[in-house]
Amino acid sequence: MSDIVIEKGGQVMATAGNCEAVEILGEDAWEGICLIKCYFFGRVRMAPPILFEHLSGASLGNFLNGSSLSIDGEAVASGLKYVHGRSEVMRGTPTISSVLLARPEPEGGVTDMAWLSYLPGIYKKFLSNRGRSAKSA
Repeated sequence: MSDIVIEKGGQVMATAGNCEAVEILGEDAWEGICLIKCYFFGRVRMAPPILFEHLSGASLGNFLNGSSLSIDGEAVASGLKYVHGRSEVMRGTPTISSVLLARPEPEGGVTDMAWLSYLPGIYKKFLSNRGRSAKSA
């Protein structure tokens, strides 16, 4: 099992045991995106300070947008954007399940507002491509 860390600004946001990497092609309607590099985690464990901020009402996107990913101490991706995740803190666990972080290519080619409008389509396309092109990161 790998040591996977999601961090932002030098602070650990969450850790995970495994990660799947999938690349999906942009759609014509997704202006500014040619390719999306997706990183999927079945479950991540939030760091304690982040957990408490989340319990106070801060959104998951607040912590995960602009994050970086490292595996066994080696940087894998940076400038990640939050796509999906289900907080389980109300169930009494410090985890987020079904977490999808992504990096659109070219970097900076899409505005934040446009990105938000593309999220349902990106998640749907990721799910349909996940089994065919997934690889462990």
